[in-house]
Amino acid sequence: MKIDLRLFSIVVTLPLVWACDAKEIELPGRSSSSLRGLYGAFTQGKYDDTGHPLNARVFQAETECERDVGSSQQEGWGAHPDRHQAGVLCRASAGALGGGRFRVNVRALTHRLAKSYCVQDAGVCAQMTALTVTVREGKNKVAEREIKHAFFEKELTYQNVVLSFSHRGLAPLTVEVSWPGERPIRIDYLEIFRAQRQLSIAPPSGVLDEDAELQIELVDPAVGAALEITCGDVDLTEQLTKLLDDKDAKILETENRRLISVPAKALLAPCTLPTRLRVRHRNGSYTRAVARVTYYQAPTTCDFTTKKNRILLTGFEPFPASSSADNSSEHAVVGYDARKLSNASVMRMILPVEWDTAAALVSSTIERCEPDVVVGFGQGGSKVDVETIAYNRKDSFEIAGGAEDNRGVTFAGQPIVDDGPESYPTRLPAQRIVDSLNAAEISATVSDDAGRYICNNVFYGLMNAVASDGRRAGFVHLPRIPSVGKEQREMLQTVVHTVLRETLARRQQSNAR
Repeated sequence: MKIDLRLFSIVVTLPLVWACDAKEIELPGRSSSSLRGLYGAFTQGKYDDTGHPLNARVFQAETECERDVGSSQQEGWGAHPDRHQAGVLCRASAGALGGGRFRVNVRALTHRLAKSYCVQDAGVCAQMTALTVTVREGKNKVAEREIKHAFFEKELTYQNVVLSFSHRGLAPLTVEVSWPGERPIRIDYLEIFRAQRQLSIAPPSGVLDEDAELQIELVDPAVGAALEITCGDVDLTEQLTKLLDDKDAKILETENRRLISVPAKALLAPCTLPTRLRVRHRNGSYTRAVARVTYYQAPTTCDFTTKKNRILLTGFEPFPASSSADNSSEHAVVGYDARKLSNASVMRMILPVEWDTAAALVSSTIERCEPDVVVGFGQGGSKVDVETIAYNRKDSFEIAGGAEDNRGVTFAGQPIVDDGPESYPTRLPAQRIVDSLNAAEISATVSDDAGRYICNNVFYGLMNAVASDGRRAGFVHLPRIPSVGKEQREMLQTVVHTVLRETLARRQQSNAR
């Protein structure tokens, strides 16, 4: 059963661009029709430098932007203070986008990092402006973001600069990328697209308070939109309908947003915790968005059976929220036979694919249960990647314009821990693990980039949690396996066992010194 949102007098008055006949609307720029980069790269949390979101307006800097300054460079349009004055590097006319939330993404690089400009006072140079992105409606400023040189992590390496904004009505918009004329800069392209965030759930996954209020938010819902809600195999749609009819739940409507609030205890009465709550936003037979959270009755039990060599293993639920495919890390962690290890005890956790939530669950478990070894596993590409560096940054927009987590939340270029170190090294014997796996004919490599998505979020969080002690900890990406069979399970068990065997051997060597 579906909840028809029209039953609650909810009407969308703002026209949506994609609701119109594409033949009758001609917007400037080129539309991307490729699915590459939308979710293929996202399943492994790695970078994808070429994909654009569907329906994005894409402007190549050297051929499709208007500009006041700069010159053509390899793979882009750039400016140098020795040759150019300050001014606009790219001006793009987005046309009439309609109402809603949008994002501008500028692909840019710097020739040198901020710290290399100043020897005596690198902090001053880091705060120098690299470029400014501005959205205008006529002469009026809609949104603006100033990017400092400190934003760039590597020299001569393109990064995504994202500006999010909301817009009402049909007035045409213009996007400008301005350069202050101080340090060399280059841009590859500019893209404008409707924000992907359409559905989210609160509170995030975790232990659910008895008096908690559940909130389901829809951004720019379509006319005739409907919701389907389940916990596990239990359909909660009728339950929510009744609570709304009885006014035990309520709907708040603003111009671009609808918020359904309902007491968690009342809605989840038919469910048994722990449970995975899933909400689908449908328009006819088309599923526009899906969000999912997992709620627990109590924290994970600390069930170590020995006092030394206590090992905490973590894996992830399936991603994205609508996925019916397996997550190889979940199968690897749940299926591992701890009897293969002598004098060791293993505790397992399956984490939600959620910003900060997953990392917080791991950190709190480390504090409560005091494991000696912590290994996080995630789903990656076609091979095993033993990650060596955790970065203090959460930024889904590094991947083809960004994608939300399972709960419907996105982040752009923010630190995981305010004022925390830029990175942490792994404490796993990465090369020894890789050598052992390759000897067992399992393709494996050492990786120095875990992406900036949830895997890196957890990796940095767990390394931050053990920063002040000598515990062994790290993160490993496993191959992506949509359907895990017997042969794949055996391979995953070999990987987990090899990681633990080599880590415990290194730990024993260190303790003997």
